[in-house]
Amino acid sequence: MHAVDANSFISVGGDGMAVLWRCAEKDGTLVAQIPAAIFCLEIHHDMLFLGTRLGEIYSLDFKHKLLKNQSKADNSALFALHHDGNSLWAGGQMGRLMELDPVSLELKSFVQVSDKSIRRLYAQGEHLIVCCSDGSVYVYDKASRKIIAQQRCSDNSVFAWQSRNGAAFTAGRDARIHQWEEQTEVQDVNAHWYTINDLSLNPELPLLASASMDKSVKIWQELDLKLLKVIDKERLEAHSSSVNRLLWLDAERLVTCSDDRSVQLFRIEMN
Repeated sequence: MHAVDANSFISVGGDGMAVLWRCAEKDGTLVAQIPAAIFCLEIHHDMLFLGTRLGEIYSLDFKHKLLKNQSKADNSALFALHHDGNSLWAGGQMGRLMELDPVSLELKSFVQVSDKSIRRLYAQGEHLIVCCSDGSVYVYDKASRKIIAQQRCSDNSVFAWQSRNGAAFTAGRDARIHQWEEQTEVQDVNAHWYTINDLSLNPELPLLASASMDKSVKIWQELDLKLLKVIDKERLEAHSSSVNRLLWLDAERLVTCSDDRSVQLFRIEMN
């Protein structure tokens, strides 16, 4: 999922569809359908970029539903896209971090980060944070086009990373949330039964949300990872399958996306 503005967002899925959702409306609007499973997306202004299971990238003007370009970026699945205003960055199953021209989608440069998959990309100033299936998080410097740091976070895949106020959080296949300060682990919480697919920090409050293959979403106190709320089917008629992505729209509204083919909007009220 990716926010369009404070009241709308786009979700994608294995059916090749990209759907625009507005919070005030129950039904979504189809903005694109391509002949491959979509594994990642990025939005920059009015442009929507889609990465597929087959290593393709599509660029579309989603407001006018116009296909602008498409390219075969890699030979296997793409799991992560990031647009920094100048370049489109992509990573996937081959472990390559690729820099592409966002208009032509032509390859500008690449670096082999790992022999395992790149799972997520995050911006941090002039650096990119690269989460990999080898259990590490890498720091890529865009100016020098080099990996300048590697942090071993787990014995399993790292699927999510978040950072604020000098602290970083990682999570993945080991179902644990790890809290770091200057690459030193200060806390390790057994957070879910199965793989944690996503983490998201609340934009205004000291809260961290986690989404898991165990069908639940959990809300944690950011400072000490104290569990505050559990959102699951038993308590709140929530998702019936793996929860894959999270998106805070503001301090109270949290959007979740699941393998049960639904997106849900929750208002999180803290006592």
